[in-house]
Amino acid sequence: DLVKKMPIIEKFPSFLKMRLPFFISPYIVSEFNEANRQTGYIIVVPILPINFQRNKVLVSFRVGQAFRLAKKIGAKKISLGGMLTTVNEKRDFGGKFGVSVFDGTDLLAAIVGEKIVNLINENKSISSVGIIGATTKVGSKLSKILADQEIVKLHLFAKTTKNIELLAEKCRKISHGEIISHTNLNDIGLCDVCVLTAYIPEIDYDLIKRIKTGSTFYSVIEPASPFVMEIEGLRNDVHLIRGIRIQAPGLSYV
Repeated sequence: DLVKKMPIIEKFPSFLKMRLPFFISPYIVSEFNEANRQTGYIIVVPILPINFQRNKVLVSFRVGQAFRLAKKIGAKKISLGGMLTTVNEKRDFGGKFGVSVFDGTDLLAAIVGEKIVNLINENKSISSVGIIGATTKVGSKLSKILADQEIVKLHLFAKTTKNIELLAEKCRKISHGEIISHTNLNDIGLCDVCVLTAYIPEIDYDLIKRIKTGSTFYSVIEPASPFVMEIEGLRNDVHLIRGIRIQAPGLSYV
């Protein structure tokens, strides 16, 4: 979106592109209509995932600016996605600006779950599914959706033992198969399908090597983690799918 708005960005060196979020305020990137009547806007908050970890004050400021802009153009309902939902939970921008806030991660988790179930129904040889970043907002919702399906083994990957065990117990209560929790990615090669729901900033070549030959790797968040591009170049034996397309009347976004 930024490159379309300012094509010159394409010529910037990488380190400068990474600094752009410090200087660009939220802006209206497009609008959507229903029955030829304008019903809303898409506002982009140009913040990279790494900024959410390292520059929390900046992130809160930018999200506040986005809410202020939405309120100014007449928004009464705001849908947030990804890491923005967590920022709002801590700061309650919805209450501050008097608007209703909806969690867009619910929609993403539901759509990804539907695609995984369809894939399994089409390919009966798939018996194990792994979710990397299972304790993220999208990951935890997706874990519960898939636990309720006919999957032989559901592998949940996350960093913190306490969090992943709590999620695993919730999934076991509704599961039709085996729920296996992991705090590292050593066993990723056991999965016929892997779903990445977390941003991983480093390129992990060991992880790339561990992915099972002939498996499907879904990267459902954007921007994609750097190593996802490496999978595309190094593992031709893996079916890589990047992003999830959401379509509605007059609106199509990835």
